[in-house]
Amino acid sequence: TSESQVAANDGNGDRVFSNHVTHNVAHLLADGYQNYYRETWAWLEEGIAHYYERRENPRFNTFCWAEGKKPADFQKEDWESAVHNLVRRGKDTPFQQWCEKLLPGELTGAEQGMCWSMVQYMIETEPIRFTKMFQKQNDFKEKPDAATCIEFAFGAAPSVLHTRWREWVLEHYAKK
Repeated sequence: TSESQVAANDGNGDRVFSNHVTHNVAHLLADGYQNYYRETWAWLEEGIAHYYERRENPRFNTFCWAEGKKPADFQKEDWESAVHNLVRRGKDTPFQQWCEKLLPGELTGAEQGMCWSMVQYMIETEPIRFTKMFQKQNDFKEKPDAATCIEFAFGAAPSVLHTRWREWVLEHYAKK
């Protein structure tokens, strides 16, 4: 439905609306997976929403009311350079400090951009592991936290995944 809405509206030139629809449908898909029986971590929900939105068109970035004020570092469409600069300057908050947060408003402006980048990294480098992590969060017997799901799927603690992501950002975004 989202894709057809985007296609219909892109033809009419309403790309802002198309991005908004894509962003919010992605929220619903992330939260609605397994019938809304669990909370989705803020980084995963926002990261997925921004990933799909920016895949459609990076120019018109949506920030939901729950995310708070639009982050200053992400006013322009070049989020890769913004994330690269944060990582290069050591201004990226360690992933383990924000991976368990449940409310989008709890994430800082920099973390909003980093969650998009973390999801991009996971999907583009390890799509099978990303899926495995996403599915593990629905283990209703164990009720795993984010760190447990990450370790289950990626075989590494969030701190190790953060290091791998940082290396990927410095290499991948430097070329942009």
